[in-house]
Formats: sequence, structure tokens, C-alpha cells
Amino acid sequence: MGLNINSEPLKADDAKLIAFKAKQMRKAKLSRKLIVDGRRWSKPITKPIGNDQLPGSNDDLDIEPTISGKPWVSTDITSQLNIESWAEDDVRFAIRQHKDSGLTTWLAKASDRVSCTMCADGHPIMCLRYKCQCNEPDCTLECRYIYCDLRHIVHKDTAGTHPQIAPKPARRGIPANIKVAICELAIGEGKKPSRVLKDLAEMMPGADLPSLRQCQNFIHRLKQKGGCSGPGHPF
Repeated sequence: MGLNINSEPLKADDAKLIAFKAKQMRKAKLSRKLIVDGRRWSKPITKPIGNDQLPGSNDDLDIEPTISGKPWVSTDITSQLNIESWAEDDVRFAIRQHKDSGLTTWLAKASDRVSCTMCADGHPIMCLRYKCQCNEPDCTLECRYIYCDLRHIVHKDTAGTHPQIAPKPARRGIPANIKVAICELAIGEGKKPSRVLKDLAEMMPGADLPSLRQCQNFIHRLKQKGGCSGPGHPF
């Protein structure tokens, strides 16, 4: 096959495009998947770690995205764990014990491998992920436990915030006039608590009526005392 002398010379823009595509193909080959313990894992994007950086510092944390968009805050909890051996199953068990020992209730999210943020080579390590179980729509609190099997170190990384939930106001006691009405309906007419509340709503529209549980407890105490006591029902 002869050379086509009529072909136009390669334009500068086309040459840049070809060079860009070749560079992308080389990057794709370099980011091939890792095989660890017979399983295939994708290597996450991490910050480059130089030999002059101190392993284990917050500067070494990877830039893996979080729910809140804020960076991970790392804490070395190795000394806080009750680890029988450095086998992965024993480390998992110790991590779950540590997770359940705090005030926050955590829900298991995932278990995978990430690049080690404690070593310069970024070898794949175990990662257990959890999120806060409060079910609040504004909660972005999450954590992950990472275990370096080369240095035998466990870090707990946290990110996000837990919303401040205002405590519900304590329900006050039952007013005296409503107690009298409950006594007459429940003891005098023998009505059940649910029916008593329905009649009270009709008798006193707009009044701050007790809850069904309060009504049930009050009627139960009345029956234990033998009903309403004396004229005017002094409770």
C-alpha cells in the first residue's frame, strides 16, 4: 500500500489531542486494580506522601470524599483496644467493641480496603465504615476504622457533625379540674381511658388534655385507692 501524497499534514490541535489521549491511557494502566488476599480492590485516590512526611499525622490523610465534604480527623486508638492477636478477625472484633462503648450509636455502612495513610507506600489496608444512626436529616456524622497490618496500628477517623436536638419539653401534670372530670367519667360512668379522653375533648375544646398514658396511669391510681375520695374530689 503506497503513501497517500494528497493527505494533509497533522494539525497542531490534532497532535495535542492525540498526546492527551495517550497520556490518559497511560494513567488508566497505572491505576489498575489491586489484588489482595485473592480479592480485587480498586485503589482510591490519595495524596502523594513523601519520605520527609511524618507517618500518621493528619497531613497524611487521604482526600477520599465524606458525606459532609469535610476532611477526616484521625485518632490513634490502638492502646484503647483489647486485642488478643493481630489477626484481622480479632482486630475486627476489638473494633466493634470500641464502636459500641461510646455514646453514639453507629450503623455499619461498608467494609473495604483503602490505601494506608500511615505508611509511605500506601499499601491496601482494612477499613470498616459506620454512620450515625440518629436518622436526623441534617446529620453527617460518620467514622471509619483503618488497620495497618504492617505496623499494627488502628486509627479511628471521624468526619461530619451531629445536629443539636432540642429536648422535648416535659409534660406537666394533669390540672385539678380535668382530674375531677376524669374521675367522674372513669369511676362514675365506668368509661375506658380512650373514651374518657374523647369525651373530655368534646367537653373542653381547646384545653391542654393529658396524653393517653397519663390518663391511664391516673385512672389506675384512682382504682387502687378505691375511687374518688370525698366531696370535691381532693386528689
